[in-house]
Amino acid sequence: GDFDAQAIETLLKDQFAGWVSKAPYARVDREYRDVKPVRVVVDTPDKENAVFRARQEFPLRDDDPDAAALTIATEILGGGSGLANRLMVRLRQKDGLSYGVGAGLALGSRERLASFTISGIAAPQNVNRAEQALREELERARKEGFTAAEVDDAKKGLLQSRLLSRSQDPVVANAWVGNLDLGRTFTFSRQFEDRLRAVTPAEASAAFRKYIDPAKISIVKAGD
Repeated sequence: GDFDAQAIETLLKDQFAGWVSKAPYARVDREYRDVKPVRVVVDTPDKENAVFRARQEFPLRDDDPDAAALTIATEILGGGSGLANRLMVRLRQKDGLSYGVGAGLALGSRERLASFTISGIAAPQNVNRAEQALREELERARKEGFTAAEVDDAKKGLLQSRLLSRSQDPVVANAWVGNLDLGRTFTFSRQFEDRLRAVTPAEASAAFRKYIDPAKISIVKAGD
């Protein structure tokens, strides 16, 4: 937005003049650890809705060779803003078990640590069937892989979403803060999008099989 940079700088210097932290700064780095998967059920009496969450972590960073391919694979499985991803087709359109379900991938930018997550809602009496359905879709993706049409659609959706996000001032400002912290510029974003465009169906399928293992996923369900 429109602001006076000089006025802001003067205000900051005035407000924080002479301030010194009492504790020395030290970054708390995260690291990947092989955590045994768990399955947790939380009883929430009288709730008319149930929530399920799934998560798996693995060593992967956004500049690793597999990062773009796994991003595409995750988009096909449970990304996008419509109803076309595999989890929505299966759990909502086909089985009628959930109004909303999706998958996401959080890639580390400093440490080689990534998180694959699935989240959704269902009626309490359907949450076990929903869990079984999402496990079946994970296994199907590992077994069958992804089609050329799915990969093309995922690329279009992701690239359009990234383009639209850069039209928002808060997104751009936050991205610059991250870039400055990491010693990067938007050149990295452009290069990552070039990598997304280059992903093949074979690469997306191979990355999914390499990193996503239903036997290693922790699942938590909360419902009546």
